[in-house]
Amino acid sequence: MPNAFWTNWKLQGEDQSSITALKRISEERTVQITSSEESDDYKAIITEWGVERITKNTLQRCQRKEKEKSQRRLLDEQKKRSKDLEELFTYKLSVFQTDSIKKSNNRKIKSKIRKAKSLLEAQAIATILIGIEQGIIDEKPE
Repeated sequence: MPNAFWTNWKLQGEDQSSITALKRISEERTVQITSSEESDDYKAIITEWGVERITKNTLQRCQRKEKEKSQRRLLDEQKKRSKDLEELFTYKLSVFQTDSIKKSNNRKIKSKIRKAKSLLEAQAIATILIGIEQGIIDEKPE
């Protein structure tokens, strides 16, 4: 058997009552055997592998799974950040197509829209500029 590990190790705190072993049947096929303490399969796996080796495999498997989980989380965060940046970029393009902003001569506020780091920030600044251009907001308060 190429690999054996304690099935419930993480879930039940170093539990050795259930074991899983992967056995290669052919080049293309591997079978998973999961057994509890009472079964003959359990005894055969313990005899072939030994408790220490199974525990070592289990620890290595847990570390590998934790690393994979961490990498997946990092990849998900990167995808989300990329999606957020793409949304922000698309929003900024659409803002500059708005007549009030397109015709505005207020380079300072337009620049702030371009430099905005979040969608909310870009929306807030664009709203202010539209308000100024439409006379709703005084550019220089009294």
